[in-house]
Amino acid sequence: MRNLEDNKGFALRQYKPEDLSYLYSICLQTGDAGQDATGLVDERILGHFYAAPYVHFEPDLCWILVREAVPVGYIMGTSDSNAFAEWADTNWWGPLRQNYPGAGGNDTWTQQMIGLMHQGYQVPQGIEDYSAHLHIDLLPIGQKRGWGKVLIDVFCNRLKEMGINGVHLDVSRRNLNAIGFYGGVGFKVLESGSSSIRFARKLSD
Repeated sequence: MRNLEDNKGFALRQYKPEDLSYLYSICLQTGDAGQDATGLVDERILGHFYAAPYVHFEPDLCWILVREAVPVGYIMGTSDSNAFAEWADTNWWGPLRQNYPGAGGNDTWTQQMIGLMHQGYQVPQGIEDYSAHLHIDLLPIGQKRGWGKVLIDVFCNRLKEMGINGVHLDVSRRNLNAIGFYGGVGFKVLESGSSSIRFARKLSD
């Protein structure tokens, strides 16, 4: 894919390994339902869940939004949630579980995330027609400029080229901006829970 850029210093390109520390930072700064989670949770644990494993498992499905060459957003995911779950359980969660031993509590956000780490990624039921899933996060400086839609289009077009029929994602009910955004880029509500909404988008006719 050729780089996409505008006249405001923004550009879209594929992931590079040197981006990884920025991805952890972006994930933290958008981790509280789209708001900054700095000081609310272990500074690396959100990135361990929602960013880093994807660039190790399927780096070709990760694109970076940069401003003046500095990453300010990303989209990433997997074309096969079941394959990702199997890979992550063997290759990703194992070493992390040694660094984050089970705390035996659920009182803090960090403890909750550690509990999920020891549980591992669980493939949701009812996503057979939407086997891919994605994560997209933009810092405020990269929002409301049209880049979110560009990222979604690039990601979904790549999935289509791979023959993938559909993609899903989960979003917090508190993230009202994201809920409105997904509805505007072709996603439909697949499942609605008390704290989150699962969106899905068909990629084939």
